[in-house]
Amino acid sequence: MFTDDFGRIVRETRLRKGLTQQALAAAAGLSRATIAQVEAGTVSDLGVRKVERMLAILGLGLRIGAAMPGESAKLQARPGSRAPARTRLERLFAARSADRKARAAALAGKAMSRLASQGVSARLVGSMARGGFRPDSDVDFLIENRGGQSEPRIIDMIERELRGFPFDVIFAERADPRMLETIRREAGHGASPVRAN
Repeated sequence: MFTDDFGRIVRETRLRKGLTQQALAAAAGLSRATIAQVEAGTVSDLGVRKVERMLAILGLGLRIGAAMPGESAKLQARPGSRAPARTRLERLFAARSADRKARAAALAGKAMSRLASQGVSARLVGSMARGGFRPDSDVDFLIENRGGQSEPRIIDMIERELRGFPFDVIFAERADPRMLETIRREAGHGASPVRAN
């Protein structure tokens, strides 16, 4: 998704603006670990909206390069016509995507239960809450109330339950209020908050 220079540009711009990784993460509603992965070029999954939020804070923009010849068009069925036959590779990709989504949902459910058992009020947000989970999506958690737990402890609990599956954590207390309102509204369309008793 990104060029080799992407992480370097993010790091140089952040430093030029006098921001720490933690400050950028807080402003963008991301974890410091995610910012570190972006800068190191090791981030495996990061949605476009998250990238746009981070870049907006840095005063940068996102430009999509032109597609390679032959890659620009996707087959679409016209009304009243048959859908194009799926190739074996497309069927395999669709099956793996469905498996990945099911695995993400199961692991996220375990993480949510673990958080609730420790007094943490959280909800699933992002593509999983909106029903738009894609093969490259991660699992996004919004922590509404830490329940007395430290941020590293919460991240550790999620990490243990997700077993290597990519995720991101947004702490409501540190997120931009306008962004937080949008996140909560989107989450309200599909994911319910998990609250400790």
